[in-house]
Amino acid sequence: MVSPQKSVIEIDGVTGRRYRARDGIYDMSPADARAAVRYGGFWPSLSGATRRGIGYRCTECGFGSYFATCSRCGGVAIREVTH
Repeated sequence: MVSPQKSVIEIDGVTGRRYRARDGIYDMSPADARAAVRYGGFWPSLSGATRRGIGYRCTECGFGSYFATCSRCGGVAIREVTH
């Protein structure tokens, strides 16, 4: 579970247990996590970060994107190759 406020360091669960965040994510019992989500927390995306080097660069305006058509100006974007 992830707190909606970054400044929240600890959360008391409905079971009476206290949890401390690690890297912004709370490792807690399913019952406490469900209760925390009902009170404003949310389930984290654990897919990881997307590398910047796999995107495209617009040939018209230079905007970076993950799509072959620029979302800023509609121009053609070509794949960036970074190793």
